[in-house]
Amino acid sequence: MEKSCIAWLIVVKNSYLTGQEMIYLRKMLRKNQREMSEILGIGQVSLNRWEREKRSGHTKAMDTLFRMVYLALQDDEYTHDANQKIREALIKYFGNIKSEAVPLSAEIDPRTCSPEDVIDQALVPVISGQSGSQCAAPDL
Repeated sequence: MEKSCIAWLIVVKNSYLTGQEMIYLRKMLRKNQREMSEILGIGQVSLNRWEREKRSGHTKAMDTLFRMVYLALQDDEYTHDANQKIREALIKYFGNIKSEAVPLSAEIDPRTCSPEDVIDQALVPVISGQSGSQCAAPDL
């Protein structure tokens, strides 16, 4: 069985990934632990523990993230459809994000709106293209 087929079977199985499976998928992406941990947003030590199965608390969220990252980065005959759908969704929802980090700042008048309203107003246009609440627009 070819390597990309094995990787596909690992990604679509309906149980948590084992440490060996994580290593296999990471190597299929040609990433070392440092690179993969940066992509996942975790420390290299944490990834190393996951791969050696010395981690505490295997979470569904981290397992799903690992699979999604694989599908987003690997484009082959098995992953192509999932890869394209993930890329389209990322561009749709996050394509207009500025390349530099800018802190969210807003003046909140508690008489007219809540902090949640201001956050909703800032995020709704980014996610859905709709207008947000009636609060004063945050400075983005």
